[in-house]
Amino acid sequence: MTLRIVIHNVGHGQSVHAFTPQGQVIVVDLGCSSDFSPLDWLGKSRSKIDMLVITHPHGDHIDEMPKLGQLEFEVSQFRRPTWLTSQEVYHQSRSLSGEPVG
Repeated sequence: MTLRIVIHNVGHGQSVHAFTPQGQVIVVDLGCSSDFSPLDWLGKSRSKIDMLVITHPHGDHIDEMPKLGQLEFEVSQFRRPTWLTSQEVYHQSRSLSGEPVG
């Protein structure tokens, strides 16, 4: 197996999925568009994210944070800027309808 990188253009940014030769998946940012969910796409083939990286807490990078739980994804490692706690990322995320979560 080779390294495969899928870049989803969600209209205002990207969500990147890297599939490693060892079978792991790394997701960078959780943006989505009104007609496409990268997490729904990924959920059709697996339920585990080996590493999730959030680059910063703007909506176009964290919109799908609530969907992680809805789709019952297991996230083994979670990386974010050191100045930002995990709770702050979840708190600042927004649902797909644009309403604040939490």
